[in-house]
Amino acid sequence: MIQIPKDLRYFFSGSIYSGLSSLIGLLAPLIVLPHIINTIGLTYYGISAVAFTVSIFLSLVVDFGFNISCVNKLSKTKENKSAIISNVIYAKALIFLLLIVLAIISYLILFDSKIEQKVYLTSLIIPLTSVFNMSWALQGLQRIKAWSIFQSIGFIIYVVATFLLINSPDDVLFVNLAYGIGFLSSGFFSLIYLTTSHKVFLSRLKIRAVLEEIRDSYHFFLSNVLSYATLFFLGPLTGAIISYEAAGIYSILEKIYQLMRKPLSIYQTLMLPKISGILEFDRFRALSLIRKTYPFVVFLILIQSVVIFFYKEEVIIFFTLDNVELLNRLLSISFAGILMVMANSPIVLLLMALDKKRTLMYFSLSGFVLGVILAVPLIKTYGVLGTVYTLLFIESYFAISFVFVVRKKMDTIK
Repeated sequence: MIQIPKDLRYFFSGSIYSGLSSLIGLLAPLIVLPHIINTIGLTYYGISAVAFTVSIFLSLVVDFGFNISCVNKLSKTKENKSAIISNVIYAKALIFLLLIVLAIISYLILFDSKIEQKVYLTSLIIPLTSVFNMSWALQGLQRIKAWSIFQSIGFIIYVVATFLLINSPDDVLFVNLAYGIGFLSSGFFSLIYLTTSHKVFLSRLKIRAVLEEIRDSYHFFLSNVLSYATLFFLGPLTGAIISYEAAGIYSILEKIYQLMRKPLSIYQTLMLPKISGILEFDRFRALSLIRKTYPFVVFLILIQSVVIFFYKEEVIIFFTLDNVELLNRLLSISFAGILMVMANSPIVLLLMALDKKRTLMYFSLSGFVLGVILAVPLIKTYGVLGTVYTLLFIESYFAISFVFVVRKKMDTIK
């Protein structure tokens, strides 16, 4: 009987669980988006899509890089796991309380339309979910099966809530609220699991310890925020320069694009705690594990991309019957971006596991600045097509930078 090494068993079993969870996560928008768009219309969907993008950005602020720094900590420590988890929850709650005050004031000042105000305000449930999101803790404890189950529960509740709450154009207020309800529930369930199965309890609040966690994570926070802003600011910017309808068109493309990228994010989520723990004492083994496992991810992405490429129109029509020709063209161009992401993904994983916070932050900052400089003239000149050109430039910049610049520093990894 063939004996599979322990590291590979972790990869394959984790891939099955996270793959099933991600399949549910991919099916969820496929199920709800046609219903949402057909019920509230493309313009209202554009408003909710931009509000969702902004709210996810605020969630990243609440997460503050803990999803990387504290995954690394939990994967390396044998003790004080309750203290680490408690400090992160307290830190997130503090950041959320400060953030929500600024967000409410900003929304009331920026938006004259009552619909926009209400959509953005109800969308604040999304950053609230980040306070109770225990995905990072489950990943750090290498409880991939539990993480996958709770993620799936969140998506299922989201789908059910969407169909229960959204039945007319006026229900645009509930589009992002339904998502928040799903993942707020998932967070509470995962907290109960950690308490009952892993004896993780909230410890007494220690301000100094909470501030230390924030200080240790701020480089990862800046990197995460800038990376997100670099790719996802394009939707709101398209809406501001052209129209909410144009933002809605780009949002549909973005959903398909993120679908093609999904195996890469699953791989990083699955392997970060494992690689981080192994790097602590055996860097050759960590590199070897990536070399053995990453080709499976590349193969999966290529198969997935080929299928989507040959059935582009069918995929687009599933989301909307409007602007099919334009979306077909945009999607064809965006495939080049997936090739760029595949080139840099394992390097980013290593940098995160090695705690190279500053390096990631500098790359994210430079990518964001270049993206902003290019986006405005390209969108004004080429419309939504210019948005996709900007996306491709950003992905190409990251690929070239990570592959050629970071490899000069490989002596720190080997």
